[in-house]
Amino acid sequence: MKWSQETKQQAEAFNRISKQYEEVFSYNKTQISAVEWLIHRIPSKANILDVGCGTGFPAAKMLVEADVNVLGIDISEEMLKIAKHNVPGGNFQLIDIQSDDLDEAKFHGIIAFFSLLMLRKSAIVTTIEKLANKLLPEGYFLFSMVVGDFDYIEIPFLNQQISVSAYPQEELKEILRDANLKFLEVKAVDFIPSGNATPEKQLFFFCQSRNTNN
Repeated sequence: MKWSQETKQQAEAFNRISKQYEEVFSYNKTQISAVEWLIHRIPSKANILDVGCGTGFPAAKMLVEADVNVLGIDISEEMLKIAKHNVPGGNFQLIDIQSDDLDEAKFHGIIAFFSLLMLRKSAIVTTIEKLANKLLPEGYFLFSMVVGDFDYIEIPFLNQQISVSAYPQEELKEILRDANLKFLEVKAVDFIPSGNATPEKQLFFFCQSRNTNN
């Protein structure tokens, strides 16, 4: 497993905040409704990839309880330990989405809730393309980001330093279109985390693969 120094630094930061992150960010009404939206559109025993699954709550837990097969991947070992405890029915693996560690499996749906904002802008574009190519025909892609316009800047986050990127809404739409994804719905929401974390303007994209034969 060969990770860049940047990935290792991000992983170490999230290892340190794993328990606090669950307390502050686990209840996001829009994220919960997005997972419910997906559950109503996929078959029983569907295969779902959760990119940056974190502690497994709420997304992986909701999906497993809906009789869905979940592969959750994350770069934080501590987050994954919590996820395995929270969602014993899920499959959780230590994988960097930028690597080639995923096998050739295809998925009925892929969710990436705020995980890609931890990448440089150039890596976000290539990662979205990679994920779109891992969808089954007419598979669903649920994607969320924080609104902004910056490339891998360092910010304080839950008493740690992490690096993040963000796009304006229209630029993100163009990236998703270029990855052969069509929009079913877009939501812009103001999210106020628990505690003293900074409020965020968040974007949720509900997409579907345009491919009929991946």
